[in-house]
Amino acid sequence: EHFTIFEVSAQSLPQNVPEITGVQRAVSYADVGRRCFAPDVGLALSVIKEARSLVKSAQVVAIDVSAADSPVLVLSNGLQVKMSRDDRLEKLQLLENLRVQVKSSIPHIEYIDVRFKEPVIKFKQNSQG
Repeated sequence: EHFTIFEVSAQSLPQNVPEITGVQRAVSYADVGRRCFAPDVGLALSVIKEARSLVKSAQVVAIDVSAADSPVLVLSNGLQVKMSRDDRLEKLQLLENLRVQVKSSIPHIEYIDVRFKEPVIKFKQNSQG
């Protein structure tokens, strides 16, 4: 959970490097370039690593850890996925299985919430299909 934080523009990142947002409260501007303790960054990196091994259908392009108990992934297909800190591997596998079932509907889905026993799919307004 100790990391060196550096600031770059989104345009300068390689395509396969996910953007991590929501860590402002854990890392101050004064910490840029220094080794610091940032549990939210550790959580984000763990989720990204786990997602890369389990979610074969799309890449993680961003993760928002502003709500530390409920990180939100954004996948390369535009899908937002609300998660919890607990049972992440199980939830990511559930997401991959669910994604296969709703594949044709993904453009119409606002988000999938896998924080609960039964996943919740929220469709975009006027786009159910």
